[in-house]
Amino acid sequence: NALNTTGRAPATEIGRAAPDFLLQTPDGGELRFSDLRGKPVLVNFWASWCTPCRQEMPEIVRAYNEHGDEGLQVVAINLQENASQVRDFAREFGMDFTVVIDRNGQVGDSWRIGGPVEGIPASYFIDRDGVVRERFYGPMTEKTLADKLETILP
Repeated sequence: NALNTTGRAPATEIGRAAPDFLLQTPDGGELRFSDLRGKPVLVNFWASWCTPCRQEMPEIVRAYNEHGDEGLQVVAINLQENASQVRDFAREFGMDFTVVIDRNGQVGDSWRIGGPVEGIPASYFIDRDGVVRERFYGPMTEKTLADKLETILP
């Protein structure tokens, strides 16, 4: 795969090319992860019922609003909820970035999410070459998020 610069199979370990996926937005659009190549990306797995996810989402929104003009992309992957629940949560927190739904949990499985509650929240910091530079399981504080973003932002 020409997009994979590591010479090793995609995986979510640090230094490996992140696995590709194709998921739908709550409104029926699609996102192919590899289409974001060339941009730094924070991938965050969440669900509306997950209290630690609710705790950290304002920090993610703030970081996106602060670094979006530097090219930062956020892909918020909801685990197996319906479109209206996902839309309501996104509206509540002012999530102006890409939100997609992992309807059957396959992407969560392939990314081996490891958060404290059903594997979430789980965050992955992917550089412009599509390589995992950092990951964090559990709710991020403002400082944790800032430190991890430094590994992928210009």
